[in-house]
Amino acid sequence: MSLQSSRYESQSVVNTFNLFIDSESSSAIGHGHSKGDDVHIHMEGNSVEAFDGEIIRISLTNFTMFNNLYNIDNTNNRIRVRCRNNSGDNVIRLARKNYKTLNEIADNFATVLGVELTTQAVAGGASTVASFAATGSTLPSQTAMGNTGERHFEFILTAKNSGGTAVNHGLATDGTGVVIQCERSAGESYQILGGKRLDESSTSFQSFEVTVAAQTVTVKGFFPMQRMSDPYVYVRCENVSNGLEMGVLDSAKGSPGPDVINSNILGKVFRDVEFISYHSQTGDEYFINLQQRRLSNLRLFLTDSKGRRLGRLTGSSSNTAAGRIGSTAGSFASDDQALTGNLYFTAVVKIEVIRTRNPTGLQSQPPPFPQPARESQSVVIWPDYGRPKH
Repeated sequence: MSLQSSRYESQSVVNTFNLFIDSESSSAIGHGHSKGDDVHIHMEGNSVEAFDGEIIRISLTNFTMFNNLYNIDNTNNRIRVRCRNNSGDNVIRLARKNYKTLNEIADNFATVLGVELTTQAVAGGASTVASFAATGSTLPSQTAMGNTGERHFEFILTAKNSGGTAVNHGLATDGTGVVIQCERSAGESYQILGGKRLDESSTSFQSFEVTVAAQTVTVKGFFPMQRMSDPYVYVRCENVSNGLEMGVLDSAKGSPGPDVINSNILGKVFRDVEFISYHSQTGDEYFINLQQRRLSNLRLFLTDSKGRRLGRLTGSSSNTAAGRIGSTAGSFASDDQALTGNLYFTAVVKIEVIRTRNPTGLQSQPPPFPQPARESQSVVIWPDYGRPKH
């Protein structure tokens, strides 16, 4: 039903009640497929039904969860580094954690990039290179977001031998000798570092200003840095509804053709320091109208602004959004945060049955059904026009 043909004659609530939700231990007590950030609710004998001229509306009135997420995670920490001298092409990662200042993020970027450049230089034949160390001050230098400053990063990495003396690194010194890219498919690291996003495949596109000299590599950001890339948690409902959203809000499924698509977003909740919480002021801020007459099961799950599971890239089967780093790059020591850990939420959902129109039916008496043949009457034929024989 399109928005052009959908019309409500009136709206009157004929039934309403609250559904209290707690996804903690939901896989053990409730549906077996439930997780702390993806809960399946079966109504059993408490299903909700709408009759002719009625719809079912679901509203988010309260939501609370602990902010057990990192501002820098798998969705915004990946950067690709290409070095032409030995065809090096590797992905480096910012350390997944919360950062108090922008300078700490820039320092971490300089450290992980220095390790990668050292590996590439040695692989290219510069055996005397023991490390790439940041020399001079790493920008931005301000210690708080409100301090005076431009908030763009800048650092110089100098190749040094084991004795700490600067040496030639052997990397190509032209514009494509060292290429650093923030790919859209790898997340939003360009937002964190203030760089340019790479949308298509390219081996020469630079997300930052990179200058390579004989002994140094200088990297500068183009735009202001930020400490997180997604300030909201999106509460989504799998049940088919009449909501709309911009295609970018579900870009994890691919690049949709139209700008506006059918939405499964029930609400968006701001991420504060310790809690992620929302309480409705009017009860009508976040709601969806279901395109079904009977509500017997409900699925609510949490994503970021791209439709990805919290802290995880598209296609990831991990159940952990944040935690202690494992021995393998990109992995966690435990993969059970949403099952037996502390990734869960509580919420209050208001369910209403609303009469939107008064359907009209046939008022006159319908014609009766014909009688069966055995009971039907027919014309009686008398011989000789009814005159007696005698």
